[in-house]
Amino acid sequence: PEKDVDGFHPVNIGKLVTQQECLVPATPLGIIEMLKREDIIIKGKNATVVGHSEIVGKPTTLLLLNEWATVTICHIETRDLKIHTIDADILIVATGVPYLIKGDMIKEGGCGYRCRN
Repeated sequence: PEKDVDGFHPVNIGKLVTQQECLVPATPLGIIEMLKREDIIIKGKNATVVGHSEIVGKPTTLLLLNEWATVTICHIETRDLKIHTIDADILIVATGVPYLIKGDMIKEGGCGYRCRN
C-alpha cells in the first residue's frame, strides 16, 4: 500500500515475515537500530521479547529473527518468566507493566531495552 506510515498494514507485515523490502513499524526498527549503534551483535544471540503486541512485540521478534537471533517470545500467560529472561543476551520488554522485570531476571552482561507507551 502507498499509505502505511506505521508499517502495520498486513501487506507490509507479510513482507517483513518474508524478508522483503517494506515499511517497518518505527519502534521495532528503532530497537534494532539502537542495538546496532551500540555495536551489539544480534546474529547468533539469544533474544527474549516480553510482550507480543502487533505494534512492538511481534514486529520486533520478526526483525530479530531476520538478523539471525534465536528468539523467545513471552506474554501474559508465560509461566516462570525469569527462566526465559535470565538466558537472554538481548532482552526487549514491551508490556507497559512497570517493574515487571527485576534485576535478578537479567543475564549478567546481557543488554535490555524497555519500551514504554
